[in-house]
Amino acid sequence: MVPAGWVKDRSLIQKAITLLEELPRPYRFLFNAIFWNGERFRRFCMGPSSMKAHHNYDNGNLIHSIELAQMMRIALKEPDPRKEALAILVGLLHDAGKAEEYQLSPKGDWVLTDRGKLLGHQVTVVEWIAAAYATHPVHNLPREHYEALLHCLTCHAHAPDWLGIRRPRMREAILLSGLDQFTGQDELMRRCAPRGSGWGSYHEKLKGGKPYQVESIPLKA
Repeated sequence: MVPAGWVKDRSLIQKAITLLEELPRPYRFLFNAIFWNGERFRRFCMGPSSMKAHHNYDNGNLIHSIELAQMMRIALKEPDPRKEALAILVGLLHDAGKAEEYQLSPKGDWVLTDRGKLLGHQVTVVEWIAAAYATHPVHNLPREHYEALLHCLTCHAHAPDWLGIRRPRMREAILLSGLDQFTGQDELMRRCAPRGSGWGSYHEKLKGGKPYQVESIPLKA
């Protein structure tokens, strides 16, 4: 379903398939209903996750979403795979709205769309989820799961009360906030790290400045 022209790294597609196959049928149906729009799905697969920061290249948003979903699944440490499903879906969808947030300019760089300037990706993905849930039966997705998904995607630990945004009340929501920040900074650190040891290259979005790396110690002396 994903042409090679969209994603050349087919191992990336296999990782996504593996994650989706672990989801219960209502979750898979919701994901498919959201991305049944071919142009939307193409932009999700091909677009970046930021304009000038982490994963700011072709397929960047897809790579970031898969990495985060995998990390969230592992971090939950659940013996029952069924309890990992919401974490996986949250990881895959948390930045999906960026498919409508960025566009290529005539100069060939990424810029914000009008929707991106006015609303942002979080509003967009909530709109998509709500439309899919209202339009399709989504194979009996329980309302509590629908509301839990929206909670994870919209809550914020440090939002002032007057904004009306709720604080995290689920493990998946807390993991999303922490691991999303980690994966973004980690990608920048790896990209700017030196080939050997010492100091790497500067990036304006790297907190703390240039990354530093120690020389590896041989496992066997």
